[in-house]
Amino acid sequence: MGAHRDSAALRESARFLLVMPKDLVSSSYVEAGYALALGIPSVYYHQSDIRLPFMLRQAAQYSPDFPRCKEYEYQRIDDIVRDIEESGTSRCD
Repeated sequence: MGAHRDSAALRESARFLLVMPKDLVSSSYVEAGYALALGIPSVYYHQSDIRLPFMLRQAAQYSPDFPRCKEYEYQRIDDIVRDIEESGTSRCD
């Protein structure tokens, strides 16, 4: 049920935002991959000690079929909030 709801929400989304506060096994990476497959521009925020999977780090370089994806490190959640407030949706452009 949850996967069906998540995939429906992704299909209706204009952008995808991933926040990884720590290194963990998560379906978030599957959702990020699904967003790539759907062509949804994506932004990934992660702590400095987390290394995202290769495909997420370099997705936009593989093919013009992939959407624009950007990766940023953050220290505190407040940093993400401030960054989004200052840049708006331009992080995906």
